[in-house]
Amino acid sequence: MTSACGASASLPRWTARWKWAAAAILLLDLVKHAALFAVGQAQPWGDSTLYWRMGGEVAAGDWWLANDPVAFRTPGYPWYLGLCREAFGTHGLIAAVAGQHLCIVLTSVATAALAWSISRSRGWTLLAWGMCAGSTARPLYANWLLTESLATLLLTLALLLISLACQCGCWKRLALAGFVLGMGVLVRPSVIAAFPALVFAGLWLSQSTVGSPWRRATLLAAGPLVLGGVLLPWCLRNQLLFDRMTLCAFTGRELWTAHFSPWPGGGLALPRSGAAGEVYERVGTRALDWRHQWSVSGALTDSGLNDAQTDALMERVAWQAIAAQPGRAAFRTLARCITFWYCWEWEVETTQDPLPERANGFYANQFRWSCPTLQPRVLSLLRRTPERWYVTSVAMSVAAWLGVLLLWTRRETRPFGVGLALILSTSTGLTAALEIPLYRYRCVLEPLMITAAVCGGGLYLQSLSAFRKYHGAGRGNH
Repeated sequence: MTSACGASASLPRWTARWKWAAAAILLLDLVKHAALFAVGQAQPWGDSTLYWRMGGEVAAGDWWLANDPVAFRTPGYPWYLGLCREAFGTHGLIAAVAGQHLCIVLTSVATAALAWSISRSRGWTLLAWGMCAGSTARPLYANWLLTESLATLLLTLALLLISLACQCGCWKRLALAGFVLGMGVLVRPSVIAAFPALVFAGLWLSQSTVGSPWRRATLLAAGPLVLGGVLLPWCLRNQLLFDRMTLCAFTGRELWTAHFSPWPGGGLALPRSGAAGEVYERVGTRALDWRHQWSVSGALTDSGLNDAQTDALMERVAWQAIAAQPGRAAFRTLARCITFWYCWEWEVETTQDPLPERANGFYANQFRWSCPTLQPRVLSLLRRTPERWYVTSVAMSVAAWLGVLLLWTRRETRPFGVGLALILSTSTGLTAALEIPLYRYRCVLEPLMITAAVCGGGLYLQSLSAFRKYHGAGRGNH
């Protein structure tokens, strides 16, 4: 461990060859994003319309989103859209999309910096950067009003700061990591999966650093305290509006999806009494898709419950069903843990908006741009991207976990291996417990997966080469 923060963050000495290689990767990344941008800014996801409406409320001055309160969304992404709408008016949609493409370019650069902080190898650093530049499924999400682009950048930056803090023993970097992670959680709550890695980094540094008890306590507490400070105001907002001191009220809907949906969901039997009886009483004879959480939650809110009350009632019913069939629920949850790592991306319709009769009211006055001559070619290439192939998707997951294990086995890289393992395993558990796994939920981890695969594999190859040279020299002496 170095004693100064600056030493741990030193950059490689870039010779002309390395500079040209880096410039070529950056150019490839920019050309890729220009092509993806040309596909257009259609919004084929239902979530986008709600985010856009909430962004409009922010642009109108309702920063706490209290006029039409929603408990199941956090404010980070609506704040971003609100700023875009306020600053650019009828160009707000295209500005938001352009900003998201920039976020993904910065994510690729941050991934390269993370790979350098772990491996200290220019070759492996450029390989990680190049793999990000070659990815097309995740960057396509920048065209859509979804949280993935911002959340991925913030998660990658948080882990980069944690990595640098572990190398220099700097509590300020842990505090900054806590701040960045907190902003990531406000954008996308599942980013909280990095919290165990933040705690581990503070614990590891407090145990391995020589210093006063006060310094050790600062290292241990800096990240979590700053993270809590970022999240507290929104939790207080929910306490005032919904009488729930929580970041968001979505657990009930998520448990409903995970445990009542068909395979790989739990497919549990719907209870008829207890909390479930209250649901039937409120819904009455209304025809519903009982295994679709939005159908049930919509009916319950129509019955007079607010957003948080609806979620709480659905959560009680879900736990009631889980208690009645614990074995089935546990087995299906384990199956979803495995599914999380072999699911792959499917082709998404990028040329139409969802629910046109509603979407036109949301986006009709917004300037959009696309290139009709380029669009079919780009979409054809996207059909061949590795993220849409079962074999390559599984291979990447296996490579990432092998890389984590290899980082863990080396003493000097063990903190990074443990931190990555905590993030990947926590993300797996949270998604399996609360969702039906999709590539969309895993793609936020893609830069960390690339870092693990490249750095773990690279350090293993370096060790193998050194071992062969050592034994080769030994045989030569004989």
